[in-house]
Amino acid sequence: MPESDFAEAQHFAARKLLPWRRIEIMLAGLSAQVALGRGIKDVTAEDFMIRIQDAEDDAPPVTTEQARQAIGFKPTAKRRKAIT
Repeated sequence: MPESDFAEAQHFAARKLLPWRRIEIMLAGLSAQVALGRGIKDVTAEDFMIRIQDAEDDAPPVTTEQARQAIGFKPTAKRRKAIT
C-alpha cells in the first residue's frame, strides 16, 4: 500500500465513522425510541452509547508518521517485471 493511500485511509477513518460505530449509533437510537415508547422520560440515544474514557481522549491527534511507526509500516517500491 503506498503511503498516500495509508494517509488517505487514516483521514477517512477520522472523518467518517467506521461501520461498527455507525451501527452502535443506530442501535442506541433504536433503544432510546423503545425506552420512550415504554414510558421512560428524559431518555436520549447518548444514554445507550458505550463510552470508554481514558487518557487518550485528551491526547493530540495521531500524525501519519506516528501511525506508520505504530504498525511497522515500511513502504517498498514496486518491482517491475521485465517484458519478454
